[in-house]
Amino acid sequence: MSNSQNQNLKAEILTQFKELVDLFPLIQETSIRCLQQDISRECIQQEVPNIQISNRLKLEKEILKDIGGVFQGKWMIDVLFTIALLGEPHFNDLLKAIPKIGSRILTTRLKQLESRKIIVRNVVTSQPVRVTYSLSEFGLSFIALMFPVILHCLTHNLCDSSLNT
Repeated sequence: MSNSQNQNLKAEILTQFKELVDLFPLIQETSIRCLQQDISRECIQQEVPNIQISNRLKLEKEILKDIGGVFQGKWMIDVLFTIALLGEPHFNDLLKAIPKIGSRILTTRLKQLESRKIIVRNVVTSQPVRVTYSLSEFGLSFIALMFPVILHCLTHNLCDSSLNT
């Protein structure tokens, strides 16, 4: 990927991020309202006190645990977001872009992300064979869903203080 393509991609990502940031208050308000209505309706239908956890909330908790599993393991977030920023990097591009990561752990993380269908391994059958990695549609939407979480953490000073400067 050329330098100008990389700059264009970064500019596009920043534009999309700004649009998402502008929508965040509406997203947050709507999510809270829906959650409150859904919990109240479910508790009334089951005639149980609000303190008791519903089956749906238990299911949502398990889903959140599974989502958290995507981020388990050192370097997982670095690999995921580096692929997002670079577009379609080659293995060596990732090695260069992520300081201190070893080739064996990078291979492991790429396989894990591929098995979860977050990234796609693209093999170009030329001489020599070339392999690139890119976000799948699911991976793109997954990254997009992380931006409100990141914004929420920044808004409420929940991230490392060195990042706020």
